[in-house]
Amino acid sequence: MSLNVAKNVEGENLFIIVEGKYEGVGLPPVDENYTTINVDLAKLSGITSIGKGEWMRWISEISEKADKVILKRLPEYFMMDAMREKNIITENTEVESFYLFYICDDDECDYEKKILIEASEIENATDTLECPESGCSEHLYTQRDGQVEKLKKWFQGRSQCN
Repeated sequence: MSLNVAKNVEGENLFIIVEGKYEGVGLPPVDENYTTINVDLAKLSGITSIGKGEWMRWISEISEKADKVILKRLPEYFMMDAMREKNIITENTEVESFYLFYICDDDECDYEKKILIEASEIENATDTLECPESGCSEHLYTQRDGQVEKLKKWFQGRSQCN
């Protein structure tokens, strides 16, 4: 799937929705200044290594065109990359929300759920949840041990922390 991007301007705010796999081409230039640029990544299906480099260049450029850049509904892999690589999310960029993937620990229960986490609620998040499947007494876990604690520390290290 190629990259599809939709742009919409409302007053002094720009809204960008990104869909598909980002391979390094297709993110729109931002030529005007805005109060806020909102980027929704809920349907970003992947990003290549070349795409990461181009994303860092693009996010840096658009950060200069707005008082604030807000990233919404980031895929889990994108958040993990942001914690490892400094320039994926710039200083004046806020993460509003991101997804975490939970799977049941019971071999006979194949319940999985992608849960949207609001960054402002990260302190209430946990690596373990009760499995909602009827008859299952196990728990849902994030795919990586200690993932939520790592995210909490990452958010605490950013100035956007409440």
